[in-house]
Amino acid sequence: MLAVVFVGTSRRFPGKHFIEVRPGLRMIDLVINRLQAIGLDVLVYSKVFFRCSAPLMIDREDWILPSFISLLRKLGDKGIGEIIAIGGDMPLICGEGISLLLKEFSDPDVAVVPRWENGYMEPLHAIYRSVMARFLEEALKGGIKSLHSAIEKTPCVKFIEAELFPSNIFFNVNVPRDLMRLREILREEP
Repeated sequence: MLAVVFVGTSRRFPGKHFIEVRPGLRMIDLVINRLQAIGLDVLVYSKVFFRCSAPLMIDREDWILPSFISLLRKLGDKGIGEIIAIGGDMPLICGEGISLLLKEFSDPDVAVVPRWENGYMEPLHAIYRSVMARFLEEALKGGIKSLHSAIEKTPCVKFIEAELFPSNIFFNVNVPRDLMRLREILREEP
């Protein structure tokens, strides 16, 4: 299955994807390396051009919901029926988490999305079929601007308990203190 790594721009922490988390290793490199080590093909879907070890597709949309629609349509047109979406600022991705997603994904699911007990979703650690674009587009035309809300309105989405996933798997870097925490976690890894 194809893993698509989403790289956007951040007002809170500009350039976060390209900061070294280990000597010579940017955060985005760590995400790509971990996905490739799991055995996934990787595509980076980015708002900005940069060099990396995976194919790069430029995202020209203004915000996340149209980005998802555009990506799913483009990939569907190329015969790619499903993807694993991963945030480029989620560097603690692991095989166990991907396995949980894949285990839960079956027909007629159009998506498998982890959701916390409090209702918060992890849409950038989820599986989507390309047909999801149609439902997201309908939500957008209906005035929904949030990816979370659009997913909630989509039929055949399987929500799985986020609490079942390994600790830290959903950790993402949003502010400089998160980067410091990431470096601590990486130092503790074998």
